[in-house]
Amino acid sequence: MADTYGGYPQSAVNNAKRGIRLNEEVNNKCATDVGKQRARDIVAKRPFSLSVLKRVYSYLSRAKEYYNPSDDKACGTISYLLWGGESMRSWSERKLNQIEREEERQVSKEVKKGLENKVKDHNEEVKDLSLGWNAKVNYSKLVKVFERGIGAYKTNPQSVRPSVKSPEQWAYARVNSFLYAMKKGKFRSGKHDTDLLPNNHPVKEKMNEEKNNLIMKYKKVKRDLVATMITDDIEMPLYTTKEEAEQVAEEMGGSGSHEHTLDGEIVFMPFESHEEIMKIMNKDEEIKDEEEEDEEDGKMYDDEEEEVEDNKKKYKRNKIHVEGLERRNFLNSEIRIANTESREVVGYASVFVDSDGRAALSENLGGFREKIDPEAFNSVLENDVRALFNHDPNYILGRTTSGTLKLSVDKRGLKYSFTAPDTSYGRDLMVSLERGDISQSSFGFIVEEDSWDEDSEGATIRTIKKVGRLLDVSPVTYPAYPDAEVGKRSFLNYRTQKEKQENKKQEKDLIKRNLLYKKLKFIKLKNT
Repeated sequence: MADTYGGYPQSAVNNAKRGIRLNEEVNNKCATDVGKQRARDIVAKRPFSLSVLKRVYSYLSRAKEYYNPSDDKACGTISYLLWGGESMRSWSERKLNQIEREEERQVSKEVKKGLENKVKDHNEEVKDLSLGWNAKVNYSKLVKVFERGIGAYKTNPQSVRPSVKSPEQWAYARVNSFLYAMKKGKFRSGKHDTDLLPNNHPVKEKMNEEKNNLIMKYKKVKRDLVATMITDDIEMPLYTTKEEAEQVAEEMGGSGSHEHTLDGEIVFMPFESHEEIMKIMNKDEEIKDEEEEDEEDGKMYDDEEEEVEDNKKKYKRNKIHVEGLERRNFLNSEIRIANTESREVVGYASVFVDSDGRAALSENLGGFREKIDPEAFNSVLENDVRALFNHDPNYILGRTTSGTLKLSVDKRGLKYSFTAPDTSYGRDLMVSLERGDISQSSFGFIVEEDSWDEDSEGATIRTIKKVGRLLDVSPVTYPAYPDAEVGKRSFLNYRTQKEKQENKKQEKDLIKRNLLYKKLKFIKLKNT
């Protein structure tokens, strides 16, 4: 049975439904039989064959120029919607690109046979060797090595020796090098594919030892740092001067520095790039190619809890850490596409009131909830604020100082808008918004003034009266990941003070009761 492709976005289904309705309103004059059938297939969510998928993309690519979103009566608009509209065009394009990449990754029959023979011959050679590690390989492992070799040849051709005439030749050389290392416990020259080596392989053991030594060396480094950034699970310092950062890089076995902007100030991180940090720390030997990234993005999980935990780990990476920084999501926050053509995105990072007009509250933050005073942001709207995807500073969507991010406060809350950049993550965000996979926002801030109280039901409420710094606003995949440690400490202080006050009140009440008792006793004795 030939492969079929379904799971297109709900927005494409909605477009087809709208196209059917509009076509009926103009007495069915704007649709061919093919167009009407295509709309019915989309509404029914029937999967496409590869040939149909190609026709859908081809048609929508041609018909796009006749689509006028402001004219519902135009046949060009109606026909475009019947085929699923812009969301279907974007989805079909991505799907075809994915299919093409998968086809490129598939090894030929000749390569498959060659790799299978290498697996057989290698395992036969090492089966009687007394080694401290499992030197045997399997076919899937060699395929990974081979495909990485193909990717390296295409993405970094300057590193290929002149004698190599094809990507397959380079990939086979990489396979042979890997097999040598599996058998001998070392590489002939440069290391590669070290993640595929057994954990007790000499190369891997040495790498782990070197990494631990470097980490220990790093821990001994004492500097006046302004903040830290986590890169690939390794916390690296940020310094106020380039010289300090370069000195740390040198002490850790590398060189150079690179810049980051933190709240409008230029700060410096050791090493020339994050990739260099990863190499130095031996977290990875090479940057994964696009196919590997796609594989990670399309990772399947056994259950929802596993997916949530994995995304928590991703969420914790690459965050800027500043003293006092908190991140929060409010239940009625939102983000949406305001204009598909211009790629304008609008959201509320924080809200003051809920749908019933009452003060909006955050999720439970560990014994308390929060609300925001409507004047809390008044002094920070001119801050150097970024719009980030999932609070990740590597995925900048906009910035106030560059004019690509706009902030304002209205009766509802803290409103923001930006034009999604034409980058991979910007396009991914637009798709996720169209599908409804992302619908909430969050923000990073430092509190300057707060107060504590209890509502009529006895629940503890923290009111953020003044925000001292606003660092970022962010569309978020998993909004329920609040950085509330600072708030929790404030909550504990509040509880401690409240308990002290209650204890003092109880002591005063006890003294009053004792005095009253003595007074009554005195009066009784006096009257006898």
